Amino acid sequence: MLRKYIKKEKEKIKRRKLQNSLKSCGQKVYVDASTVLRYPENISIGDYVHIQPGCKLFGGGGIEIGKGTIFAHDIQILSQNHMYDVEDLKYLPYDERIVDKTVYIGEYVWIGARALIVPGITIGDGAVIAAGAVVAKDVPKCAVVGGNPARIIKYRDQKIFEKLSNNSQGYIELCKKYK
Repeated sequence: MLRKYIKKEKEKIKRRKLQNSLKSCGQKVYVDASTVLRYPENISIGDYVHIQPGCKLFGGGGIEIGKGTIFAHDIQILSQNHMYDVEDLKYLPYDERIVDKTVYIGEYVWIGARALIVPGITIGDGAVIAAGAVVAKDVPKCAVVGGNPARIIKYRDQKIFEKLSNNSQGYIELCKKYK
């Protein structure tokens, strides 16, 4: 019983440290203790965001996550790339230069398990990213995408989305209890 309590307290402390290392962090945010944050000073997280175990956010180029977004487990977000296809390339397969490209994730986005988001992507409000998707192009508002590369499968009902989001009817806001 005591060991379980101590383990939970250690996880809370680690989550707090992760959150405190961010550029900005909203209220009632859950970042699992196993989450890897590289360059956390370039990562901003809005209110009521929920990040499950095993996620890796590489924030060198910047990552902005909107209110009410939910990450399933093992998601990777990249915001930098190596120079590999330029006239003055110095080495193979790439050289030491890095290209920063900010990733923007809108409000109330749901990202499925093991999705990969590459540098420079914008995901619109209310989008759903299917498990295992490789997001290599911008995702419009309320689009449901999946596959490798991710393609639009369908759209959510935008009227319902607008009604719920305007009234702050987010799952995490209303259903999750934070200690």
